Amino acid sequence: MKKISTILALFLFVPTIIMGQFGQNIKEKRQDKKEIKQSQKIIIRDKQELNQFIIKAKEYRKADSLKSTLKIKNLHRGILADMEREINQTKLKIKEAKTEVTRSKKEVRGENREIKKDLKDLSQKNGDHKDDKKDLARNKRDKRDDIRDTKDDKRDLNQLKKRLTSQIKLKNKFNKNKNNLKALKRFTKTLIADGIQNKNELREDKIELKEDIKETKNDRIENREIR
Repeated sequence: MKKISTILALFLFVPTIIMGQFGQNIKEKRQDKKEIKQSQKIIIRDKQELNQFIIKAKEYRKADSLKSTLKIKNLHRGILADMEREINQTKLKIKEAKTEVTRSKKEVRGENREIKKDLKDLSQKNGDHKDDKKDLARNKRDKRDDIRDTKDDKRDLNQLKKRLTSQIKLKNKFNKNKNNLKALKRFTKTLIADGIQNKNELREDKIELKEDIKETKNDRIENREIR
């Protein structure tokens, strides 16, 4: 009787695990879509701000060559304000990137649990081991994808941290010395690099969405097989 109760408990528990993973994949898919929309908005905003910054930098260099003191003073103040805005935006991106790293690590842990369950199923004497092997192969593949995503997210975070450090130093240099056109030029390059990273992250978000859609589809199939 005890053996039957144990088997029944396992029978009821397995679908619960699968439904939990299914729900997690649905949640991840929604998050991916949200991040894609956000990335698209950021790309548009940053491109506009970059163009405006480049225009101001050109005007500043022109004013500097003409020794237009009043114009230099006004442009200098405006450019410093733009630099501060970009620094604050980079800080916000770092905060969001940290959240993304945490989420990616959580997804890896989820796949580890799935793989552990698959290995346990394979160790059972009875059961459809053909399906268990397919599940194990699929979850291992999903784990590789999640590990790759985690590495990408960590790389993005490190790039943002380096960019923040550089932007703060360049802003301070330009603030101390109005004639430091080199600092102005280098700050412009950080904005260009940021735009490139934004596009790369959008591409990565779209790849993650495809992966999560595929995982959700596989979970539906597995859930139907158990029922």
